[in-house]
Amino acid sequence: MPMQGAGFVAGDRIATRPTLVSRHPNGNINSQTLAWGPRAASEWRAATGAVALAVLSGLGVIAVWHLIAISLLMGVAWSFDLPTRQALVRDLVPQEDLTNAVALMSTAIQATRIVGPAIGGLLIATAGVSACFYITAACHVALAATVSAISIPPHATPAEGRAGVWSDMIGGFRWVLRSEMVLPLMLLALIPNMLTGPLQALMPIFARDVLNGDASTLGWMLAASGFGAVFGSLSVAYLSGHSRKGDIAVASAVGSGILVVLFAASRDIPLSLGLLVLMGACGAMYGTMTNALVQTLTPRHLQGRVISTYMMTWNLTPIGALAIGGLADAAGTPTAVAFGGAASILGVLLLAAIRPALRRV
Repeated sequence: MPMQGAGFVAGDRIATRPTLVSRHPNGNINSQTLAWGPRAASEWRAATGAVALAVLSGLGVIAVWHLIAISLLMGVAWSFDLPTRQALVRDLVPQEDLTNAVALMSTAIQATRIVGPAIGGLLIATAGVSACFYITAACHVALAATVSAISIPPHATPAEGRAGVWSDMIGGFRWVLRSEMVLPLMLLALIPNMLTGPLQALMPIFARDVLNGDASTLGWMLAASGFGAVFGSLSVAYLSGHSRKGDIAVASAVGSGILVVLFAASRDIPLSLGLLVLMGACGAMYGTMTNALVQTLTPRHLQGRVISTYMMTWNLTPIGALAIGGLADAAGTPTAVAFGGAASILGVLLLAAIRPALRRV
């Protein structure tokens, strides 16, 4: 059957997520050092992985186990990079500009979903795969040199925050669990990520088997989602002065679930592309807004640990991908995706009902 294999496609994303096992300890290291050292080191690791891919592909000897090993290396590098980058934003901008800064950083990341594939495809077509990886490595080296030149004065850390890596890590978890606002915000990010996030992994199946398209259809679908995400991130920057940011986060999370259900029911390519634009915008809005609110509400000395915990919610998407992928094999991809969207809507509405203060933050 053409729909079969969806579980494999979704589950395959787990191979790209070794960051999950090392995210929180590394966030604790970042919280203690509060410097650009881990950020620069992650760029050097990423450059090493890119060079290895370039050499192996150039020699024509690349194998699956090479990709798995290098993916592990890159995942560990990113486990340092993302929490450090997020936590240090607060030290680079005034508190009142934090939401704008997070939104602009998200915009830059989302823009790579549109620009990156186009540039990569052009480089592969003109210079080859190896040259593409060498250029990637050079970019990482340039970034490492740039961030190494940035100096941020260390902040005083309370004595209870210097008890050791594992004690601090546990302390960070406890603070999140006891927080009246940060924990609900993390759940608000987790629910849609786990239940609607797997759609990205199932996009090739929708393009080929549901919409009866081809590779160009998939390209347009990914570009539409990326364009919407850029628009959504910029919208958060525009709405940074809104007094009830929690309302925006909840509404966009619910809207994302509704759009996923509509997308699953669509069999028209233009309609599906339009839904993907809106879906990308809603996803970026609730993700960026919850990120900014978590950073705003977290004490500075806990920033690295809490942001690392928050980033873990995004890396739990592959668990949902396994469940949705399994359901797709059994009941069909559109049914599974629609189920995930509906479950996400119910989960977010239930969370908002249990924690009404979430909407007033």
